[in-house]
Amino acid sequence: IYQYSEGVITEFPVERGLRDEIEDSEITISQNNNILTISTSELESQWDIISYQFDLEVNENAVNYDLSGTISNDGIVVMNDIGNGNVKVCYINISPIVGTGDLINIMLQNESTIYALSDFYYNVTEIINISGNTSSEDEFAVIGNLKLCNYPNPFKPSGAGRSPSTTISFELTAKDAKNAKIIIYNIKGQKIKQYSILNIQSSILWNGTDENNRPVTSGVYFYRLKAGRFEQTKKMILLK
Repeated sequence: IYQYSEGVITEFPVERGLRDEIEDSEITISQNNNILTISTSELESQWDIISYQFDLEVNENAVNYDLSGTISNDGIVVMNDIGNGNVKVCYINISPIVGTGDLINIMLQNESTIYALSDFYYNVTEIINISGNTSSEDEFAVIGNLKLCNYPNPFKPSGAGRSPSTTISFELTAKDAKNAKIIIYNIKGQKIKQYSILNIQSSILWNGTDENNRPVTSGVYFYRLKAGRFEQTKKMILLK
């Protein structure tokens, strides 16, 4: 856990649990005054979840945590400030986390602290079903202007021999567009394709293929826009 929080390793050496089951988990974030509470849907013992980690970006340096009264209250947490308001929060235990309820309380410096939470993992599996206050109201005001959407949705081939395609549109300022990207995931949370956004772009066209340009199967997919501290995820449906 210390190697991870210090950046010596990029992920925990934990390949445990039933990945397909873990990927369906849901995370909810709520804020009460200066306390962020991160809660989880039902976690079963056979999933063998012994760790979680996420990134927290804040405009105040002083943040802390509290595990009392949570379903992960007997583990170890490391919070590492890696600079520019970026904090890695890492938890690990020798026993699996089981049940439903609160995982951890993050203590912000005050209730007006601007924050954004992203990249939540159980063991080494990214969880994309995150709802609630993933960022402060100020952050929501900005992300609300991104106008992220795709059309058509659902989408399918327009004719015989044609590939299905949909246009993912967004609005970004020049500042936000720097290092921005669109990531497409399948229903299991596995990354299918990634696009880097150029400053002049306001949309990308996805033709239903993966990183190797192989056609993907029909079904539900998610597309996530990541731009600096801002993040937004939406759902689309591919028909064939």
